[in-house]
Amino acid sequence: MLSAFGLGQKKINTIIGKEDLSDEAKLEALLSEDDTLGECKSQNQKLMEFISKKENMVKLIRHATRMPANINSKD
Repeated sequence: MLSAFGLGQKKINTIIGKEDLSDEAKLEALLSEDDTLGECKSQNQKLMEFISKKENMVKLIRHATRMPANINSKD
């Protein structure tokens, strides 16, 4: 985890600050980052503001409650 050195925060803030990405793309990138949970726990202000947007909360809830597409797959 890079969070101990402030690098996790910088990485998360960089994703949020990218103007060439949609909020949906930013959310997907944040969900892929290992440091996102740690930054939530440390109450990263930019991350909290981004996640707290109504449209992002709805997307997170859908993501958490949606059934996987390959539920019947035997991979």
